[in-house]
Amino acid sequence: SAESIKAVDSENNAKHRLSDITNTLDNKKTTAVSEISVKKVLPSAVCVGAVLNDRYLLQALLGEGGMGTVYKALDLRREEVHDPSPHVAIKLLNENIRRVTGAVMALQREAVVAQTLKHTGIASVYDYNRDESHAYIVMELIDGYTLDQLIISDYPEGLPSNKSFKLISKLIETVLYSHDKGVVHADIKPSNIKILPNGDAKIMDFGLARVMSLMSVSQSSTDNNVDPQWSVSALGNAITPSYATRARLKGRQPIKVDDTYALGCVIYLILTGRHPYQRMTAEKAIKIGVIPEKPSCLTKKQWRVLQGSLDPNIDKESELLKALSVSFCPR
Repeated sequence: SAESIKAVDSENNAKHRLSDITNTLDNKKTTAVSEISVKKVLPSAVCVGAVLNDRYLLQALLGEGGMGTVYKALDLRREEVHDPSPHVAIKLLNENIRRVTGAVMALQREAVVAQTLKHTGIASVYDYNRDESHAYIVMELIDGYTLDQLIISDYPEGLPSNKSFKLISKLIETVLYSHDKGVVHADIKPSNIKILPNGDAKIMDFGLARVMSLMSVSQSSTDNNVDPQWSVSALGNAITPSYATRARLKGRQPIKVDDTYALGCVIYLILTGRHPYQRMTAEKAIKIGVIPEKPSCLTKKQWRVLQGSLDPNIDKESELLKALSVSFCPR
């Protein structure tokens, strides 16, 4: 009958609608599963809880900077053998660094050089590695505050003499050691100096800062000493302007006296709580005519030597660092 046919059609339509709903739900489930799978392999998925190379478990975000993101990580191999210090710092390199031609190879080369530096004032570099599309550096994990954090929070007028001269001596000896080994840091600044709980200090990013500094060379530089492989870069300026010599800001490759100038600025900050040129670039300080005042705790001889290292026009290798050592390091 007509009523029977209508009933059958209605039942069939209901089945079709139920089938459509089921298919839609299945498609959504499939899409959700696919999205989850994709997230597992995307570079952005690296975060706290991720494990690199089945070895380094990222446990906490420590900071972010121009080079990359730094994590506290548990070295699972060290933990397996009951190493008393199983934690390390992992610096995961930014994508804009990885895509610069030659940058990753240069960082790997410099990391190998940095591994040869064995000094109590240098943060150790353990390894350079890759995990799929991720490049990262394994470094010593250091407790404490950076020098700029310490000064801002505790010593806005500069460290007391008993602390400042001990710290200055350690920094000078550390940089002298690296120079004797043929390694220029290229970006010495307060945020690259870690102050340990016991008052000791370590300089971070040896080797790494130099590569970043080279990659930031100005495109407009006409200096013949500029390495052409870094003349074009999407990285922006990796130099810290207020701690760089005029020649360095104009694009010259980093040399030892650049470390000496930067260290001179750091020493002045330790003694006074202030940057010698009010955090201006060397160029601007000279144009305005800013002249640093003598810290009251220094002798005339010590001030004369420090003044030499604070010359923004420093451009030639000299014995200034050794002179600082004679004036500030106890014998």
